[in-house]
Amino acid sequence: MPGLTGIDRSGESGVRQERQKPIARQLLFAGIVLLAAVLRIVLLARDGLWADECQTVFLARVPLGDLVAMVRDETQTPGYILLIKVVAKFFGESVLAMRLPSALFGTAAVGVCWVAAGRLLSQRLAPCAAFLLAVSPMAVHYSQEARAYGLLQLLVLCAVLLAVRVDDHWNWQSVGSLVAVFLAILYTHNIGVFFVFGIAAGSLIAGGLTAVRFRRWTVIGLATGVGYLPWLRHIYVQLSNISTMYGWAENNWASEFPWQVPRSLAALTHGSLTPIRNRASDLPAPAWIALFLCALLAIAAVAARRKLVRPQAPILLLMALILPLTAQFLYCWIADTPSYTVGRNDAPALPLMILLATAGVVAISPRLRWLVPVAFAGLAFQPLLIHYAFDFRSQEKNLADYLNSIRNPDEVVITTSYHYSISAFVEPRFGVVHLLYPSEMESHPSWADWSRLDQRAATEDAEVVIRRALEISRAYGGGRVWILRRLPNEYSAVLLDIANQHLDFAAVTEIPDVEGELYEFRVK
Repeated sequence: MPGLTGIDRSGESGVRQERQKPIARQLLFAGIVLLAAVLRIVLLARDGLWADECQTVFLARVPLGDLVAMVRDETQTPGYILLIKVVAKFFGESVLAMRLPSALFGTAAVGVCWVAAGRLLSQRLAPCAAFLLAVSPMAVHYSQEARAYGLLQLLVLCAVLLAVRVDDHWNWQSVGSLVAVFLAILYTHNIGVFFVFGIAAGSLIAGGLTAVRFRRWTVIGLATGVGYLPWLRHIYVQLSNISTMYGWAENNWASEFPWQVPRSLAALTHGSLTPIRNRASDLPAPAWIALFLCALLAIAAVAARRKLVRPQAPILLLMALILPLTAQFLYCWIADTPSYTVGRNDAPALPLMILLATAGVVAISPRLRWLVPVAFAGLAFQPLLIHYAFDFRSQEKNLADYLNSIRNPDEVVITTSYHYSISAFVEPRFGVVHLLYPSEMESHPSWADWSRLDQRAATEDAEVVIRRALEISRAYGGGRVWILRRLPNEYSAVLLDIANQHLDFAAVTEIPDVEGELYEFRVK
């Protein structure tokens, strides 16, 4: 493949090469984008939505007037949810409809990666960069998930391209385009703050800290800040909730400290299995081999940067890759909150790492450059095979299907977890036959801060919830009440004690796939 290897055909006239080269490159571009689309669309709707995707569906159902408050409490930003809300309105809430936007964003990112590599590195390296992104296991994973990370990868690539354009052509059009993309990143996810900072700082450092460039980037920063002001006032509320929401990761975070950033870089490689969480054991050996290869290529890119279209590109990409991850890590360390999740918070950096590794190919002899895409494709083969062969995401759907099979529509369900999964798949009437515990202390029990509940408050709340369940059951004629809890703890045990006082215990079913228990009670 001439586009991947950089080998020139011999024995052809220069005129004939000029005529054939655009056609060959267009066919190669189309082929790589088609490959990306196939990898992202095949089996797109096979697996059920998992908990975080169910949260997306739940939030998309929230009335527009209540959405900002609900999204703020979820420590989300409204941009992606609004997009999914529009999709749901026109195409419904099927698994395919909810995931298709991510697949389209992921496919588009491959095309943008081609353009970015051509403008930052060289036209000969563009096919290599696009191919590596097309077959990246993590890129494929987030292109098949109804979450914002696939969109973030596309926006980060666009931001890098526009940052380079601003340096070349300082005008209101280029500045406005960059500010618009920066705001799109910020309103798509809260971690976007770190990536906007990384791209801006990387561009400023790579291009030289002159007074003129500093003033220009200050203008860009101020314009972005003004556009972000409407949401900035919600950040304080969200920051106060983060430690509660990510309490589940605290033990893993502490045991793996302080190696989060190196493990993030390994998780981004073609040798990793996705999704990764905050455990080193989740990273297979090929991920570290791939990281070593990426590190060698990054060093080669810096050393041979004068061979690139933009010699400053490796520095820009390196800064835009490392700074966001380091800043997130430092924030979590200083704020004592484990919200940095390996294989998730770092996902938007994936295209930057691929571009940086591709830049190193310029240091390799043109006759041997084909080895790089072949090596990366080889590393990606097993992770992609596992991704397509096994269903890792249908536990919540299976739980909901089981509940649907044994529960009548008017029977009350009380959840101490799986709130979004039940809402997405069982679709009981929230607040009518679907009740939460704790009801007053936390609006989202899957992230309940149980430490904030004392025994008296937990008991009083349990009384309120069970009495409400009785009232609803008698009003609708429901003969049973179901209690679904994820993990035993002293406060959910309080709920069961109160339920035993007012209801007749019938059975309990353990659900090992989701570490849950489903209790059946009969109305007296």
